Amino acid sequence: MTAARFELINFQLPQLVRAPRGEGEIYVHGLIRQGHTYRGQLLGANVGVGAAAGSTLAIDHYTPLGRWTLSWVRDLSQESGNFPLVGIREPRTMDVSHSLGLEVTRLIRGFDVTTGLTFVRDFNRDFVSDASNLNAIVGVRYNLR
Repeated sequence: MTAARFELINFQLPQLVRAPRGEGEIYVHGLIRQGHTYRGQLLGANVGVGAAAGSTLAIDHYTPLGRWTLSWVRDLSQESGNFPLVGIREPRTMDVSHSLGLEVTRLIRGFDVTTGLTFVRDFNRDFVSDASNLNAIVGVRYNLR
């Protein structure tokens, strides 16, 4: 079986935030614990308030021997500049990373053996310079039956 996944979330400040009444704010409230929260904690994706925006595109392929996943993830972790005041986005005001990863899990005699490799390119990291990273994972899990 093969499946494709796509997720997109955008919490970048909209143009309405410039309105004098404060319209366009996202999840702003006082001590009232209501809305899309659980005991005051926001519900939702791993990106969101404070993280600006993100998207994930992945393909998962499952077989009797295990699965593999190929994924691309974009995270806009922070923004600087005075967009809320003037409505103009300036160059190099976004700290955004792109990740390309492959993860493989094999089912071997009651064990799940997982390996993965992800390349991450962070553009304008902390508004200073670009950075790259290579993440590797190896994991073994025993399945009790």
